[in-house]
Amino acid sequence: MPPVCMVTGWWDLFLDRQLVDFTALQRGGATARITIGPWSHGDRGSLSTIAHEMVHWLGMHLHGGEHDGRAPVRVYVQHADRWTDLPCWPPPEARPTEWYLDAGGGLGPDRPAGTTPPSRFVYDPADPTPTVGVASCSGFRE
Repeated sequence: MPPVCMVTGWWDLFLDRQLVDFTALQRGGATARITIGPWSHGDRGSLSTIAHEMVHWLGMHLHGGEHDGRAPVRVYVQHADRWTDLPCWPPPEARPTEWYLDAGGGLGPDRPAGTTPPSRFVYDPADPTPTVGVASCSGFRE
């Protein structure tokens, strides 16, 4: 398997599939790297990062350039406004967490008391919930 370098964004509509592919490559022993940035698919803001990642990667693997010592996974951490490196995906300390809808309409990790009726919502596909961001292929987030 040749070395693989992937670049995607948190709002990229292909993110889920790329993470599945990257995880399979890494578990299979392939040399793989992924960068996940604050953009959607084709976002102009990603172009300099993509160019830098690919040129450096190709330089290392095709021209014998020096390894940069970077971890296989680099992600942009939302709201912290910083990049962080991880050894693999998912991160080793990641744990699935159940979240519950409480009576006040909030969301939290604590199961509501049995006497409190849960909040409810109605989903109508003909009138979807407005969103600030959505996985996109066009670079436009609604």
